[in-house]
Amino acid sequence: MGGNVGVGIVVKQNSCLLLAWCVVGLALCGCEVHNEMPASTAVSAVQLQSMPFIDGYAAGCEKAQRTGKPMLVFFTARWCSYCHQLAAETLSAQEVLELSQQFVCVRVDADREREVCRTFHINGYPTIQFLTPHGVPLNRLVGKRSSELLVAEMQTALLAVTQRAERDEYHTQHN
Repeated sequence: MGGNVGVGIVVKQNSCLLLAWCVVGLALCGCEVHNEMPASTAVSAVQLQSMPFIDGYAAGCEKAQRTGKPMLVFFTARWCSYCHQLAAETLSAQEVLELSQQFVCVRVDADREREVCRTFHINGYPTIQFLTPHGVPLNRLVGKRSSELLVAEMQTALLAVTQRAERDEYHTQHN
């Protein structure tokens, strides 16, 4: 057993020496990560991982009317921890991101656009309000919710918009 103690001391000394060399190497070389992707690729990679929000209700309405897409309006506040959690977890889920391409996604800051929050009777944060391309309210989610529930609500909003469009087209053709 005494022979094993000497080997343990040598191994510890070698481990410490290796650790010291690694620290010196990092200090001399640095540990900066270099992005080898072109800038345009790096930007698109980031956009794929986060919902493409338009900041401000007026800008979002204008784009929704121009494109004919329904709106997903995210009422949030900088001071709202649940808003940050929803953004980081639910809004970054792959299925949510894929489905979000069928919407104009609008971020409304509660502190900057108080009047918009009053207009929509927003009493809790986060709130996700779905609207037609012309701003007619559809369904809404209040509070931090799962990505599965958000996907279901997104699908419900898309179905409601399709049904409204079909109904409007029917009335136009038969009047």
